[in-house]
Amino acid sequence: MLSITALVLCPLSADGQNRDVDPRSVFEEHRPLSFASIRTSHFGRGPLDRLLESPSRWLIDVENSGGPEVIAYYTQMYQPGSQGGPDNWTINQELDAYAKWDICQSRLGTGRVYAYYYQVQDNFTRTNTQQFADAAGTVWLPNYNDADGMFSSLDMLVWEQSSSDQRFQALIGQLDPGVLVDLNHYSGDDTGYFFSEPLATNPVRAFPLAGLGLALDGELTEGVELVGIISDATADGHYPDFRSLGDGRWFYAGQLTLRPEIGGTRGWYRVMYYGIDATETEPRGRGLALSFDQPLGDAYGAFFRFSQADGRRRALRKFVNSGFVWLAPGGWEDDRAGIGFIWGQPTDRRLSDQYGLELFYRWQATARMEFSTDVQWIIDPALTNARESLAVGGMRVRWTF
Repeated sequence: MLSITALVLCPLSADGQNRDVDPRSVFEEHRPLSFASIRTSHFGRGPLDRLLESPSRWLIDVENSGGPEVIAYYTQMYQPGSQGGPDNWTINQELDAYAKWDICQSRLGTGRVYAYYYQVQDNFTRTNTQQFADAAGTVWLPNYNDADGMFSSLDMLVWEQSSSDQRFQALIGQLDPGVLVDLNHYSGDDTGYFFSEPLATNPVRAFPLAGLGLALDGELTEGVELVGIISDATADGHYPDFRSLGDGRWFYAGQLTLRPEIGGTRGWYRVMYYGIDATETEPRGRGLALSFDQPLGDAYGAFFRFSQADGRRRALRKFVNSGFVWLAPGGWEDDRAGIGFIWGQPTDRRLSDQYGLELFYRWQATARMEFSTDVQWIIDPALTNARESLAVGGMRVRWTF
């Protein structure tokens, strides 16, 4: 927690964005702090793994003695495009740090603190992610990390109170709606699966930046979950912003999730609706999203996502993605591969629809290092008549700390 607090003191600038990975799921699905004692099926531990073994063991000891659990990722991404000219490649980096601390447990349930901090830097070259997309003429971005320089956010700092049976949770504090609703496991992780914006998040929705708010999350019956959120629509996003609460402008969202059992596994089938009040710079907005991700046994998964908004705040009015992921290609348990398809309808009706295809492979090179590569094919770029299609390549390295 102290390290996250220190990071928030870094200089802040540029516009922000919503994230798409629920910090709670990071702790439920991954145990990277124990990687110091795990050898992968490719190369085992590398020099970085050995260097971080002692700090990792110290953090594990802190957790085991009742302190916070901490997970951090550092990601760097390089992308070239086929559009030619000086703006045909871009580089960015991202740091994500998560903390969870179980504070108290009683007959009433469990009280814990969740914190999530991220920092994106997108100015390593003369061309950032948005400039790359503009030069290519694509209405969506080739990756999710557009920051126009550097952006940092204490994206989540909440108290979560769970019921004694763990079926209901209330969260209050600094929260980002994008990490609590409108998620998709296979098509909603900007550093772990696909690269392109429509396969890493929802480019249609008009969610505000992180702000003070309240979320209620409950399992109504087995396989039926409901989430409701109200949060500050004009918050600064960098840190808990108490001043903007007086504006009286709010974001509201509700999501229903069904978890039917198909082929022996349970997927997630979601419908989400949101509304956001008008601000001094943006009109009132609303939108709808449908999505599912369904494991197909232990080796495969399928996903789908559709979203439509009123077209007042985003360059895309509608979009669809769908595809498949291979959860252990070649028998390598920690590797991932996938193919995704995209369709998008621009808000400007004078522009043509845009289509896309992406293939990626994520290779767990060592216990702490993942290497991913991808190819994107963008068909009928909506913002240019100079080309009928565009190819974008990508290389991404992610380290776990």
